[in-house]
Amino acid sequence: MRALLIDVSEFMFKVGSLFGVNPKVIVISIVVLGMIFRLGSIDVKPYWEDEVYTSMRVAGYELAVVQEALLGKPLQVQTLSQYQDVSSGQSWLDTSIALAKRTEHTPLYFLLARAWAEILGSSVWGMRLLPALVSILTLPLFYWMALLLFKSPTVAR
Repeated sequence: MRALLIDVSEFMFKVGSLFGVNPKVIVISIVVLGMIFRLGSIDVKPYWEDEVYTSMRVAGYELAVVQEALLGKPLQVQTLSQYQDVSSGQSWLDTSIALAKRTEHTPLYFLLARAWAEILGSSVWGMRLLPALVSILTLPLFYWMALLLFKSPTVAR
């Protein structure tokens, strides 16, 4: 594993030398480009199935309750949206109860998402921004963890 990491580091150094660019600049440029792609069109695509379930649980609704309320009715976006909005009258307690009934979910994330949605709203952009920022923040955390584990900036890069 260490040999592979050193090979990648040597490769980046050779590429940087070939173009006269510092390898750190290349890595930072790739990360920034990834952030632009990740955040650039975050609200363009429609909600995916798991995002719908996440929004319902964050808003304090259980799937069974939503299914029962909508069973046999024509399903429209506006109808489903009312069960994904944190301002729909459900409380933090409702969110906690919905999470407690389904133990496979991580309650800390959903409670954090609830607070996030109350600040930014329950829009597609607002609900997708939290996981996007968490994923971006993991990069420096992994670097820091690699420094702690291997005690080498070369390996951490």
